[in-house]
Amino acid sequence: MRKSDLLHLLHQLATEGIWALSGRALCRLMQVSPANRSVSLARSCQDGVIIRLARGFYRNSLASLPHNHLERLANWLRPNDWFYLSQESALHDAGYLQQIPNRLTFVTTGRSYVYHTPLGILEFTHTERPPVQWWHQVTPDWQRGLRIAMPKLALADLRRSKRNLDLVNELEA
Repeated sequence: MRKSDLLHLLHQLATEGIWALSGRALCRLMQVSPANRSVSLARSCQDGVIIRLARGFYRNSLASLPHNHLERLANWLRPNDWFYLSQESALHDAGYLQQIPNRLTFVTTGRSYVYHTPLGILEFTHTERPPVQWWHQVTPDWQRGLRIAMPKLALADLRRSKRNLDLVNELEA
């Protein structure tokens, strides 16, 4: 993969508003063989042409970030899991936590994991509860592309995961 070809492709993608894509898609666009994929992506990252966000996902350094880039990244990282914004993030959005969380916190049916990306931290906490039990307590936010827990569910998730409750303002019963 020649650097000039990659820069031309990234500029073209940036004009279309594409700020991130998978390494597999990027290599297909550049017609890089699967055998050379990891080497080409590593070199492009070292050159600063692309930025590794998480395993298999890269940021187009020539494109500007959308306002909800972390939420979009969460959807890309967990395409097959049910998850919703909860715990500190949902309580802050609802006004029950004055301190701004240092990460987006999600509850998921998938495995627990913390993604440390150059754009911010995404934390997924596993729940054993099936979606049928919490679905009616979650509201979709179509602009952000997320489901967001109502304050009572977010507080229950915070308690269930045994996290610090000191900064949470009391919810009205």
